[in-house]
Amino acid sequence: MGIPQYIAAIRNDDLEEGLRILYDTNPLPEICGRICTHKCETVCTIGHKGDPLSIRWLKRYIADQNPSEKYKKILETEILKKNGKKVAIIGSGPAGLSAAHYLANLGYEVEIFEKLEKAGGMMRYGIPEYRLPYDQIDKDINYILSLGVKIHYNVTVGKDITLKKLGEDFDAVFAGTGLHLGRSTRIEGTDHENVYQSIELLRKITQGEEIYVPEKIVVIGGGNVAMDITRSLARLQNQKYGKVQVIATSLETEEKMPADREEVIEAREEKAIVNPGWSPQRIEIVDGKIKGLHVVQCLSLFDETGNFNPQCNMENKNFFEADMIVESIGQGMDVSYISEDIKEHLELGPRGRFRVNDYFQTSLPWLFMGGDTIQGPDVIHGIANGHKAALGIDKFLVGE
Repeated sequence: MGIPQYIAAIRNDDLEEGLRILYDTNPLPEICGRICTHKCETVCTIGHKGDPLSIRWLKRYIADQNPSEKYKKILETEILKKNGKKVAIIGSGPAGLSAAHYLANLGYEVEIFEKLEKAGGMMRYGIPEYRLPYDQIDKDINYILSLGVKIHYNVTVGKDITLKKLGEDFDAVFAGTGLHLGRSTRIEGTDHENVYQSIELLRKITQGEEIYVPEKIVVIGGGNVAMDITRSLARLQNQKYGKVQVIATSLETEEKMPADREEVIEAREEKAIVNPGWSPQRIEIVDGKIKGLHVVQCLSLFDETGNFNPQCNMENKNFFEADMIVESIGQGMDVSYISEDIKEHLELGPRGRFRVNDYFQTSLPWLFMGGDTIQGPDVIHGIANGHKAALGIDKFLVGE
């Protein structure tokens, strides 16, 4: 990703050159500068002697210092002449937007089909605005649109138009759909009306819809999405009641929680309680109302073979009072847009994901798939998938 080169550009105070370096491999620098999981920092050589360089923040610094109205001039590249071929993209999340960017630069007519009213996918509808402001999402997206990419909003593939029809009307199709479905613990009581999925609530919050916010809430989960909903609900409680009573709990101990450390710290700064290391057992319901969550101490998550097999100390119990429970233990993919007649031609790989080659091409030559449904959830993997898929689509259509 040219990290040493754009660090050098910052050192030389040449932020326009820094932006050009970023865009070589990452067409969403404003977004990544805020929400990238920054795994690169774990292998930063300076990190062996102390703290690593804050590579994510340096990326953000470059993008923030270059105003959107100058992007076109700064990033002026020799876009190949239109080659008369068309590519359809399903979903306007990081994978879809990345593929659109590189395909447009390669001379393809690109049309994105997005089921929601704005572009961004889970970046817009699954991440709170305080972490990823909408104007910064739009800054990245607007540049991609300036390359001639078209987006059809409020169009659900599989309902308003079929995948088969896209395959007939376009020379290739790239599906970059995200993980928009929540997963349940399926413990006793999860069928109650006041048990919610974090993904569902975050989508409503980002769309400005009013949601149920009681005085006592328990969030089950230890990842970044769990911290997102914990902090969002804490803010809504503070606005409504002038106090915060949100408890976030997870199977993992604090040292092993998958959430970024800063997200846990900031959740506590907003008066939320993060109490990890507990396994949910059942939701107590009295007279039709949730009273709280029964948990026991979780000792380990995996067995000696590496399989997920939580072991608990059933004698060490706890009870978290709540009027509402939010589950945030993972996300699932929605591939309902793939009809059975197409699905029967696709090969399945590990964990029920569709098998693709190194260029994210499925066993149907015209259909490419990437993003969270193939290699997620992680925004930087989505961007990388879209980039590689664009090159694969070009090789496929050129005949290489």
